Amino acid sequence: VFGQRYYQTNLLNTQCRSPDTIFILAFAIIMLNTDLHSRNIKSDKKMKLEQFIKNLKGIDDGEDLDPIYLKGIYERIKTKEFRPDSDHVTQCAKFEQTLIGKKPSLIAPHRRLVCYCRLYEIHDLTKRERLTAHQREVFLFNDLLVITKISNKKRNQIQYTFRHGFRLSGMNLYLFETSHYQHGIRLVRKPDTNQTHLITFNARNEHDRTKFCEDLKEAIMEMDEMESLRIQSELDKLRLSWSPLPREDTNGSITTTTTTTIQSTLPTTIDYSIVDSKRNHIRPLSRTLSNSMLDITNTNGNGTSFISTTEQLRRRNSQCSLLNS
Repeated sequence: VFGQRYYQTNLLNTQCRSPDTIFILAFAIIMLNTDLHSRNIKSDKKMKLEQFIKNLKGIDDGEDLDPIYLKGIYERIKTKEFRPDSDHVTQCAKFEQTLIGKKPSLIAPHRRLVCYCRLYEIHDLTKRERLTAHQREVFLFNDLLVITKISNKKRNQIQYTFRHGFRLSGMNLYLFETSHYQHGIRLVRKPDTNQTHLITFNARNEHDRTKFCEDLKEAIMEMDEMESLRIQSELDKLRLSWSPLPREDTNGSITTTTTTTIQSTLPTTIDYSIVDSKRNHIRPLSRTLSNSMLDITNTNGNGTSFISTTEQLRRRNSQCSLLNS
């Protein structure tokens, strides 16, 4: 398909006579890039220009491509290696490399980092502590919330210790103020009517609390909607797979019995906690999430980033992103 499309749209700019030539040349370029820039291949074993031209003899409907044309391709690839661009999975992988302890696997095609915020965990609401006590680095992904603690600061990289992880689906949050904590955030799990306490934070100021909670609410709403769609899809599959059951009538003839009501076998209460208490690992999602959470950015101010200063990230366009502040 690639060869045909390229050939059709570049009839005036290509020296190739057929789509098959385009396909073979593209494959040869990929192999050349691997050969020239692989660390596993010694310098004296790497492909030379003469070998590259020889390997492509007669590929253009029995004819040879212009050696000058092939030489230009060879020199450009030798000078500059093909590298995949950074995407949302790359950012998750970089963050996971900085995470230590009993951590879950964070790399998944559907997962992306939404924002980062520094909060302070509250262990006892009735006890006064320093406002900067129990500092936590909170990373909000589009489907889960990861709570970490800075364990080691190096010159170019920071290491985080994994503390908690919570699925966003089924989560709820409350804001509160006390005489000790003026910018409180309480996260709970909401299975049916009973609410299970997850964790309590205090923000540095009202601005941080507002921005973080807006992003968190947005992500929770998306996850709840996706979970509702998943359950509805499972119910639809059950209905479609339901077939009439044959039974024998009193006179010996075979009839069918239809059922008008289908009882769902799905659980009404689901625990979406990221960490399985028995197996101590993350349970993978069974669906592909929405792609509405796009773009990532580096933090500034007092925030701490896991990305080196040489590689800046893009800002999210969401007005409620903490990272736009």
